[in-house]
Amino acid sequence: MAIRLWIAAVSRDFSASLVLVPLSTSLSRPGTDEIDCIWTQSLAKHSDVPRGLYSNMDISTRQSGTATIVDVVGDITLYNSPDVRKVLLTLLKEKKAPRVIVNMEKVRYIDSAGVASLVEGLKVSRDMKSTFALYGLSKTAQEVFELTRLVKVFEIYNTEEDALRGGSANTNVAPVR
Repeated sequence: MAIRLWIAAVSRDFSASLVLVPLSTSLSRPGTDEIDCIWTQSLAKHSDVPRGLYSNMDISTRQSGTATIVDVVGDITLYNSPDVRKVLLTLLKEKKAPRVIVNMEKVRYIDSAGVASLVEGLKVSRDMKSTFALYGLSKTAQEVFELTRLVKVFEIYNTEEDALRGGSANTNVAPVR
């Protein structure tokens, strides 16, 4: 049985991180003898770990009026946060979605890389003059957002219906906790 250790240092704006992950020989980087650790410059943007190796996460999107709902099932971690990031940025930048709502009812856990992906989605939504909301946070995810004080910057709702109704306000304040 292999023991894995994760060490992460995240700046206040989630822009720079270092992660050391001991690996087995079978997971070494192609073309190198490096099997001791992985260097990740940005948790949300890059990961040298092969996709799907540690994660069981599904992401799907659907429309409800002018809002696009992103349904996430599974934990949002270092290994799959780039997938979340890609979906959010595609919706906001390429498809120019006027409102993006992330359904987190089936997300039990979110780490700093996952939070960074959501913060980036929020930032891009503001730049694109669209709105961004979350709903259905688990107790653990809610605690993460409270500890980081992100409940004050995100629109956070308990239900999908509340999130859909909440889109008329042009503020990003957590109306429901």
